[in-house]
Amino acid sequence: APPEAPPASAIVYKSVRVTGHAAFTEDRLLQAAEVPSIPRFRLFGPGPSLSPVDVTRAASEIALFYRRQGFFEAAALNAGTPPPVAEIRVEEGLPTVCESVVVRLAGPGSGEEEALLALLLEDLPLRQGDRFTADAYEASAGHLIRGFQEAGHPFPVVAPEAQVDLASRKARALFSVTPGPVGVFGEVTFRGIRHTEEVLLARAVTFRRGSPYRISEVEKTQEALYRTGLFDSVVVRPRRKGPEGEVPVVIVLKEGRHRRIRLGAGFSTDEDLRWRAGWETLRLRDRMISLGFEFRGSSLEREASAHLRRPYFLDRDTALAAHASFGKIKLPAYTYHTLQGRVGLEHAFTSRFSGRLFAAGEHVTRLEPDPSVALRLTREAEEATTIASLQGVLTYNTTDAPYDPRKGWLLTAAAEPSVTQNGIRFLKATAEARHYRSLGRNLVWAARLKVGGILTDQDLSGIPLTRRFYAGGQASVRGYRFGVLGPLSQVGILQGGKGLLELSTEVRFPVRGDVSGLVFADAGNATTKPFASGGASLFTGAGAGLRFKTPVGPVGVDLAWKLRKTPVDPSRYQIAFFIGYAF
Repeated sequence: APPEAPPASAIVYKSVRVTGHAAFTEDRLLQAAEVPSIPRFRLFGPGPSLSPVDVTRAASEIALFYRRQGFFEAAALNAGTPPPVAEIRVEEGLPTVCESVVVRLAGPGSGEEEALLALLLEDLPLRQGDRFTADAYEASAGHLIRGFQEAGHPFPVVAPEAQVDLASRKARALFSVTPGPVGVFGEVTFRGIRHTEEVLLARAVTFRRGSPYRISEVEKTQEALYRTGLFDSVVVRPRRKGPEGEVPVVIVLKEGRHRRIRLGAGFSTDEDLRWRAGWETLRLRDRMISLGFEFRGSSLEREASAHLRRPYFLDRDTALAAHASFGKIKLPAYTYHTLQGRVGLEHAFTSRFSGRLFAAGEHVTRLEPDPSVALRLTREAEEATTIASLQGVLTYNTTDAPYDPRKGWLLTAAAEPSVTQNGIRFLKATAEARHYRSLGRNLVWAARLKVGGILTDQDLSGIPLTRRFYAGGQASVRGYRFGVLGPLSQVGILQGGKGLLELSTEVRFPVRGDVSGLVFADAGNATTKPFASGGASLFTGAGAGLRFKTPVGPVGVDLAWKLRKTPVDPSRYQIAFFIGYAF
């Protein structure tokens, strides 16, 4: 007798294959069906297990996806293949095309409303001759609503209507718009405040009473309140009832946990094991103050630090910040213990352009030359143990993401005029440009250029050792240990330089799923003259790495080889584990 077929409840599939598709890739169809992908590295279990019911549901989701994309005759069926691979067969059919798109005012409108409607029609997502998709149809209604809300109409109404002829595979869309009256922002009321200062929260509001209504201002206010870190939920609700012509706004807040503990660990061949642990509170006695402590260490550094930040100090764009630290830093030629502190202001001029200005002081409590290199310190270097300075930084940022940017620029310029306790004055300045560009097919090219210079009438011996330029390390020239690149003395001792030049280029590419790879090349050195004005002999490194996408950002590892030897660093390569990227 033939063997009995196993019961449906006993059938388990490990993956799904889609056949018969042409308009969309298999990955996109499986993503639409929410079918889990097979992990490349099965470290956390055997992978997905799907029942026949799961496969049938996935087929229904794929069919629904096709219809939303304008393939109204599409069908997707579970082929009933034996395990471990299930097959979903697709019959796409032909797409439906948008024959006409009509947008009109529901009643008589003013000349300004007619002109605004014509302007919005130019950027309508759904266009005549395009495939008729639900996404474009719904987005068009949203585009019209937002356009009128941005033009001062708080409560526009858009009535969409679509007629689809399946026989001819043509669709007609009609959008009827009722703009509603023009309004200005009215009184702002907060709800849900328990422990936070309402006066400071009011500074987070980007609009003022009597200013023209703009939906973008509502969104900016919501974002600013979220950025405080104090709230799990922020809802900004314009209300219809209020004085004539005004739109009262109610902001409903739900306070969240305001204390955080942060732990982290990593490894690299120049630092060995590195770790950090910290605690932070975003409120102090019902005041909006960020106060925290952090301890971190590695074979190159030990540091204990504290920070304080008071947002909305003078206005919504300015914060008061202070930082203090005590640490031990080890460089190839010497080790020093330093006590540092700074206090100043941070200001956002625009959403992309910001600046910081701090009064800072540093006291080098101990400076220990490495006995193995027999470094002799000059009297000036030994006496320059206390330094007072002003630290100014300007930043211009057009990147699209903080941890994994795909396009944009990040430009930074910093200047630090300083004076030592024995009267030596100098200006240390740096400028850095980072650029990110999408090359298509999920490829990203990243490049970095950094230059620096110390301007003074003193020779190098008069510049404190701790303020000279050194190159090398994970964020500098990969392949070389931290701080091992720079001018050498006549007896081959690393002494640092008055200038800095660093260049990096990197290509990031997808591997599979949440795994991506990168290849890179770096070059750089510290130089005898500011901004490498006297030329530079560059050291170069190259390598590759992997990144895994996680909720906290990309994490992974880089392996870099040095392409030119230096007597200060005999190692051949460097390994570093990263959160994010080197730049």
